[in-house]
Amino acid sequence: GLPREFLSPRDTSLASTPRGGGAFDELVNQRNRRFTRAAAATAAAASPTSVISQAEVEKIINGLKPYVMCLCTSENLQECESAVLAISRLWKESKGDLEVHSCLSEPTIVNGFVEILSASLNREVLRISIYILSELISSNENVGEILTSVDSDLDCLASLLKNGLAEAAVLIYQLRPTSSQLSIHELVPSIVQIIINKIEELDDDLQFIMDTKVAAIAILEQILVGGDENNKSINALSVISANGIPSLVKYLSKVEGRRSIVSILLCCMQAEKSCRSFIASRIELCHVLELFHVGNDSVKGICVGFLSELVKLNRRTLSNQVLQTIKDTGAFSSMHTFLVYLQMAPMENQPAIASLLLQLDLLVEPRKMSIYREEAIEVLIEALRRKEFSNSQSMAIDALTSLIGRITSSGDSYIEAWLLQIAGFDQPYNALMKLEHMKNNERDFMETMEEEKAISCWEKRVAFVLCNHEKGSIFKALEECLKSSSLEMAKSCLVIVTWLTYMLSSIPETGVKTIARKALLDEFINVLQSSKNMEEKILATLALKTFISDPDATRALGVYAKSIYKTLRKLKRNSMVVNDIMKALMKLPSVDATELWSCTELVELDSSSNGEVLSLIHLKGRVWTVKPEEIHCIQVHDMKEAYVKCLAMIGNKVYCGCSGYNIQEVDLCSYTSNTFYSGTRKLLGKQNIYSLQIHDGVLFAGGSFPSGFDIQGISINNDFIFTASKCGNIDVWIKERYTRIASIKMSCGGGHTKFTSLTSDTLGE
Repeated sequence: GLPREFLSPRDTSLASTPRGGGAFDELVNQRNRRFTRAAAATAAAASPTSVISQAEVEKIINGLKPYVMCLCTSENLQECESAVLAISRLWKESKGDLEVHSCLSEPTIVNGFVEILSASLNREVLRISIYILSELISSNENVGEILTSVDSDLDCLASLLKNGLAEAAVLIYQLRPTSSQLSIHELVPSIVQIIINKIEELDDDLQFIMDTKVAAIAILEQILVGGDENNKSINALSVISANGIPSLVKYLSKVEGRRSIVSILLCCMQAEKSCRSFIASRIELCHVLELFHVGNDSVKGICVGFLSELVKLNRRTLSNQVLQTIKDTGAFSSMHTFLVYLQMAPMENQPAIASLLLQLDLLVEPRKMSIYREEAIEVLIEALRRKEFSNSQSMAIDALTSLIGRITSSGDSYIEAWLLQIAGFDQPYNALMKLEHMKNNERDFMETMEEEKAISCWEKRVAFVLCNHEKGSIFKALEECLKSSSLEMAKSCLVIVTWLTYMLSSIPETGVKTIARKALLDEFINVLQSSKNMEEKILATLALKTFISDPDATRALGVYAKSIYKTLRKLKRNSMVVNDIMKALMKLPSVDATELWSCTELVELDSSSNGEVLSLIHLKGRVWTVKPEEIHCIQVHDMKEAYVKCLAMIGNKVYCGCSGYNIQEVDLCSYTSNTFYSGTRKLLGKQNIYSLQIHDGVLFAGGSFPSGFDIQGISINNDFIFTASKCGNIDVWIKERYTRIASIKMSCGGGHTKFTSLTSDTLGE
């Protein structure tokens, strides 16, 4: 290379950055050794003529020969650079004459220009060399083949581009390298920089066949679209991190490169979903719609993919604004244009365009029949029915997910977490919302309320039109998807089905609930019985909860009572809707409650060495004791009338079970007591209240019966009442019916068993 002091100020940008390493560096070094540092001779330039005659052409060709000879053979870099400048002047004089083109298209001359690109640091010489090669390629494909036959030529151009020579992008574009060839050079940051930078105003009159930004955008699209999914994502994230999106959005106003820009932005949104909001807030959608109107099928597919992705925003109000802009923009009706395209679009594009068209239609209340709505929903249902094309079903599920909305600021759907939260399992939802509040702490209360109102209104519209299309035909189609052999597909479908079923309670009843139950009840039961995923089971219970308000549906569910009851009891810890289902089942005359009960003795603890166990209490999975030295007496209430056998407390009231078969109520605030209950006494023998329990505001008492049967202890949970007798029996009663369904005989250590206390947790353990 030349000493740095020989470079002009604008040349130093190329000299200041290393060009790379490895094999390409070795090639450059070999080419540089050809040139010496002798003083360069200057060549006089001829003035261009207004008319090029044959004689003039021959004169120009003869004038080129010494400079071409110098370019191909001289070992002096400065001589070769001067030769390039002289060739440029003669080139301009020739006014693009074909004979001059042919003269300069010889392989040796082409390679001479390439060697200059490898060795020179003079920006003007480099630009002229690229310009001439570009012009030669545009008129003679063989020149391009000469350049692409040697990998190092592309390496050279890539290095120039990375060092800031934007014009190299034009020549790279003309050579049409493969995506893999481009990817190995890691050009994305440099290309983005070309797009961002303002076009440099130069005093030469080189008119390249295309704008450097357009060439850079086209190359960038090829790099993003041509790789595998992993590389596609990495390169798209590189565009985002280089801050390329603002310039790409701004450049969309120009017709040239518009298709490539839309394609690049689509890749960026797919790789980083959170950038949708930024693009939506900056973009002029009229340019995308104009491209859709004039483009071929491939271009239309890209535009639809872009618009479908763009409306997946975390704010329903903003999403509706974007949809309204799409609907209102352009000289033609966007909805009509989308409908026409939908009817002839490739199968893989249909779900996305159908979802977009349906969203545009739902911007107004769906009171009247709409051809757009009917056609869009029919396309989605047909896609769900294509069992032989799982990809079609998957795209339809994605389209429905997009249609529903409920998107986080990161761009992901939170429908499942929201449904689980409704069912009572709120950990996933709370975790998501904690992140959302951290990202969106600028939102005020009124804005949040407005968003919730918009989401609720939108969901009701979506659910109403989907459920009522062709008398609920979507439920039958979703039933087929639930049976998919793909676990991911079945799970995604379960979320959609659960949402639709849940929403049935929020929309006017038109008879589709019965259709939904007939299509899906068996599938929900199957999830409860066979799924190993707790979240999936909770989703199934939420859907089943919708059906139990219908007596016919409850009776149909009762057929499965025995097979699902154990699973339901386990889910009670995580799903509050399970209680409603279990209560509905217990009330069915057809359900034999004794068949649903089962018990297992897990462990027996011998505490005889410490004396009698007189009392137990269950709290957070453990049995706690209170040490005598930690008990402090703060009040005394003297019950002179009877001996107190047991206590129960709620609020500031204490209830005392006493001998004499009565219950006293003590008010701790007024220090008064009165008889709350007085039972019928028998003439002989002692009668006592042995146990009191308060559950859901109801006081349960156990004691001596006139028949001689005594209840020594009572324990109550959400479903059952357990009573213990002095004979060693525990009777189990259904709380809803007060019907005894089982009796457990306890025999500890082989001797006589006497219960003095009994307790259980909320699940009856």
